[in-house]
Amino acid sequence: MGDYPWRVGIVGHSGALVGAGVLLSDRYVLTCAHVLAGDDEEEPGPEIGIEFVGMPHCPPGLAGVAEDGWIPRRGDESGDLALLELKDVVPGARPAPLLDIALRDRDLKVQGYPGGSSFTAVWARLCPAGPSGPHDEWVQVDPRGAGPRVRRGFSGAGVVDERTGQVVGVLVAASSRTDPDCAWLIPVDTIAGYLAPVARLVAGEAATDPVFLISAQSRLAEVSGGGRRGGANEGMVRASHVVADWLRPAERGVVANLVGPKAERVGVLAAIVALADPVSRRRLPAEEVAVVPPELMLPLRSVDLALDATGRTTAEVARKIAERIGIDAGAGDRESVPGVVAAAASMSLVIDSADEAATPDSLAHDLLGPLAERAPGRGGRLVLGSGGELLPEHTGEVVCVGVSTRRRLVRLHAVVAELDAVERRAWRCYARVGPRIAGVPEPPSRSAELRVLELTLRAGGLDEGALVNAERDVSAALHDARKVLKELEASLARRDELRRVLEANKARAAGELAEDPGLARLYDRARRELWRGPCDLAVAQDAVDAYVEALRRGLGIARPDETGARP
Repeated sequence: MGDYPWRVGIVGHSGALVGAGVLLSDRYVLTCAHVLAGDDEEEPGPEIGIEFVGMPHCPPGLAGVAEDGWIPRRGDESGDLALLELKDVVPGARPAPLLDIALRDRDLKVQGYPGGSSFTAVWARLCPAGPSGPHDEWVQVDPRGAGPRVRRGFSGAGVVDERTGQVVGVLVAASSRTDPDCAWLIPVDTIAGYLAPVARLVAGEAATDPVFLISAQSRLAEVSGGGRRGGANEGMVRASHVVADWLRPAERGVVANLVGPKAERVGVLAAIVALADPVSRRRLPAEEVAVVPPELMLPLRSVDLALDATGRTTAEVARKIAERIGIDAGAGDRESVPGVVAAAASMSLVIDSADEAATPDSLAHDLLGPLAERAPGRGGRLVLGSGGELLPEHTGEVVCVGVSTRRRLVRLHAVVAELDAVERRAWRCYARVGPRIAGVPEPPSRSAELRVLELTLRAGGLDEGALVNAERDVSAALHDARKVLKELEASLARRDELRRVLEANKARAAGELAEDPGLARLYDRARRELWRGPCDLAVAQDAVDAYVEALRRGLGIARPDETGARP
């Protein structure tokens, strides 16, 4: 009971607990307004009973609604918060640590009082499902494993992130109609937007770098295509739709690069990430947000972190990411970077000006490159902004903004030429690998059609939208061709390595083992799999492993953690 001393219960008229709350200081308690209000949603009276569940030695107290602390539930279900001020100071109070982090891939838990008493309190374990509720202010949470479900008596309870032990929101609702297992929390960034006193208590890395917010406040109309401040910038409008598409939640992972001068580039990135961040969106001109096209309004919290890397070291960027996802980045040295990469590969990240970082080569090699390599397979989204192209070997799409049409056409010509060269190399490799290795992919052949498109654009036959689409198509085709070539080369290298392992181990067999019929059969099987074509690498791997393991047993060698058989 003492692990979370900030837990409180809200006492109803009958003396039973009707909901929960969070002790924020020795004088203030946070809960949901509907726990206190009647059907009319009116502010309750000045004597609300409080039971200090997490500090059972403290006698019950009384509280009233604090000044500007009543945010009643509105018709669309938004709001629904109450900040209570205790009549008496709580001696030895240990307030809840509030943390604003990206609620993705987290293990959460919450305690409620469905039996109306702290003696029958139960914990429910949860996992975030995604943005939900009124205007995406809430986060849907689903049950995690077996155990109690959220139901009546949980409202207002602090939701705990198990990794950090800190409170990331309060439970606001549970569904008993559409899905009895479904529930929702109000995250701390939403709470802070409604209640200024709470905002001052929140720790954690903000989702949006101030550089982006400042740019979005001044250039939103240029990017969105409307507003009172003037006309739109067609190139920025086109690019903003592309960036929104990159960052829109989907199962597939994305690695993309927005290239161009910093002012236009940041203007585009800033608009999209600020509109997706609940804290930043509230600070944008309301009249301009109101006319933003729906396709640019991503669900709130779609972007876990948007960061300007200008002047920052690799360790500093890694530490910012670590803080946002609530992990310990250690002392911030380079040794901590792999742990950040492993934890952040499924996140949605926007990193601008990596080419202007204090350590640009290290940032690309040690952090962004490994992230880009893992993100597609983990459903992550990594959008990079830079003056020139970054990580071409990993980037799926590249689009330019603020660059003259002439320069973009020159670049497009060069990329199509590179695509043609990579596809030719891939087909030559396929001619060598295809008959030898089973199941390898056939290379793409898109350079010819994209060359026609490029020539049409150079002749002035298509508009800005067509140029943007061509940039996307060509860069994606180049990425796919490189990927296939890499897979072809790796398949042949893997077969050759298995051959080496098999023969190296055969050379270890001597004396009686050289004549052992069982070993001979295993060796012959492995050799057939590796020397006949086309070779099934998975079957060959199993055959080599079986021979190596049998030889070790014959030699009396204990099996190590790594056999050396798997390359």
